[in-house]
Parts: sequence; C-alpha cells; structure tokens
Amino acid sequence: MDRLLNPRQLQAFRTVMRTGTVTAAAEQLGRSQPAVSRLIAEFEAELGMALFERRGRALLPNEAARLLLHEVDRHQASAERLRDAARALREFRAGRLHVAAMPALAAGFLGPVMRRFLAARPDVSVIVDTGSSAEICQAVAARQTDLGLATPPGPLPGVAIAPLPATDIVCACPADHPLARRRAVTPSDLQGADFILPGGASPLRQAIEAMFATQAVRPRIRLEVLYSATALAYVGEGLGVALIDPFAAHQPRPGIVLRRFAPPIRFTFAALTPEQGAGGVLAALFAAQLAEAVRRMRRPPLGRG
Repeated sequence: MDRLLNPRQLQAFRTVMRTGTVTAAAEQLGRSQPAVSRLIAEFEAELGMALFERRGRALLPNEAARLLLHEVDRHQASAERLRDAARALREFRAGRLHVAAMPALAAGFLGPVMRRFLAARPDVSVIVDTGSSAEICQAVAARQTDLGLATPPGPLPGVAIAPLPATDIVCACPADHPLARRRAVTPSDLQGADFILPGGASPLRQAIEAMFATQAVRPRIRLEVLYSATALAYVGEGLGVALIDPFAAHQPRPGIVLRRFAPPIRFTFAALTPEQGAGGVLAALFAAQLAEAVRRMRRPPLGRG
C-alpha cells in the first residue's frame, strides 16, 4: 500500500468499530448495509490484511482491527485539528504577527490598540520590536518583520507603504519654564531657549531644522537624543524644551507641560509591509485598527505639570 487511504473506507471502519455492528454503522452513516460491508472489504484489501472475522452477517474485529482503530482515531483527531486551524486562519483568529515600531509608539500608544486586537483574536500572538525609522525600514525590506510602523524616507524597493493619519508635533516644557504659561508655542518663542534636539537624520529632526532655517530661529542646543521618549525624560529634568512626536506625549509625565506648536509641524508615518509578505492579512488588520486609534487621538491636555 503506497497511496492515501480512502476517507470513506476509514469512516466506515471507524463507525463499525464504534457501533459494534454493520447494521448500526449503516444507519449512522446513512448508507445501506451492503455498501458498508463493501467499504470494509475494500479497506481490508487495500491494507492487505483481515480485520474482522465473519460469522454469518456479523463482523467480529480481531486484534489488528483494535490496534488499527487507535491509529485511525489519531488520524481523525489530527484532521479535525487541521480543519479547526484552517477555519481560524480563514477568520483571521490565529497566527503570529511580527511588528517593528518606533519606541514612542511601542512604549505607550500601541498598548490599548494591541489589547483590542488580541482580545478579538485569542489564538494570535504578536512580537513587538522597536527601532529607529531607518532600522525599521531595513527590517521590512529584508522581510525580517511583517509590519513596520515608521517614517520612510521615500519609496523602498520590495516594500508596500500605506500612509497612516498625520498628527501634529507638540512642545514639551518643564512645568516651571516660562513657555509653560503659554497656550501655544511659536518658533520665535524658541529663540535662545535651551533646546533638546532629535538626533541622527530622523525626519522629525529634518522638519525641525527646516523650520528653524525658515523662521531664522536659533535656540540653544543643549542635548541631542535619538528618540522623542528620551527627549521627554530630559525635559522632565529641566534641561530644556523639546518638539516631540504626539505619541511620546500621549501619556504626560509629572513635571512636564505640553503645548501646541504653531504653525503646526505635521508628523507623518506609515505602515510598511513586505510586498507579498507572510503576515499580510493580520498586518493589514492591525494597521487599520491603529489608524482608527490615531484618528480618535485627542490633542495632548494643556496645563498639566
């Protein structure tokens, strides 16, 4: 025997063994007794061995049949598990999603989004990594992650880019800073002020430096840090003010006041996925849920310190 067993023969064998008679098996299967007997005979011929002793119309299972039943039951259970897994995948309730996100997103804002996403999908697991936008873009292009949440520098080969809703950066000030008394901070307010600048070649830094050049503003750069969350920590130490992305400012900290910045500087980012990526459906569902959360995001509260 070198081909797959006939499912109808397996079903007939299993049902005869469970019910004890061909008559009962035929009734349960909705077939005639001769049809069930024929399936059993074909099953034995396929295996090349006898499974039953025939006494008149009765079929009495031998030891080989009883041992084989155990294996057939295992086969049936595996098939049922396979069907359940396929059904869950069809309904997008099972699988694994690998997400790489900017630190400010991963550390706070993604939490409630992730909670709702996983609550609706009890058999989904998610891996969350963090990194700079450049690192995330590289990881997606190398197919090392299913979904990247970052600000891409432009088109990326092999990467699908779906823009997410844009938001405005905000100004973070120490609670006792003069700018904390303002309802909004303008570029001219930053002239000569102690300032914490985003480091590296991040899109946020580029936007801030472009604004300084356009407005002819020269703050006093005291620190350069890679991430907005780090800048926020130093603002809390009274080392200066910072323009940060709204996700880092989503959960205000003691000693820090958040102010709108006008004219606004838009903060843009996107959902990045490998073209024809393995995480396709789950990645798209998560990105859609994140986009909805960003649309609902309210401006940071004013006057809290």
